[in-house]
Amino acid sequence: MRKIDSLLSEYGESHQTTFNKPGHYMCVPAIFFSLIDLLACNSACGLLVDQTPTWMEPFLHFGTVVIIWYYFII
Repeated sequence: MRKIDSLLSEYGESHQTTFNKPGHYMCVPAIFFSLIDLLACNSACGLLVDQTPTWMEPFLHFGTVVIIWYYFII
């Protein structure tokens, strides 16, 4: 068996606990939104400052880019 197959089978066996589904249900979105929050700290306004209206400036950050990418691509 290849190494990736053995790693995936080990991963599948270790994720059969009763805490797994509720834990993932709560923690995966928390991780995702905390990453969006960290990306929101980096403003992208300098890139598009001439092309956007002033009311959009609070929403121009890299977190918005990830949310749009996730919504339309995935």
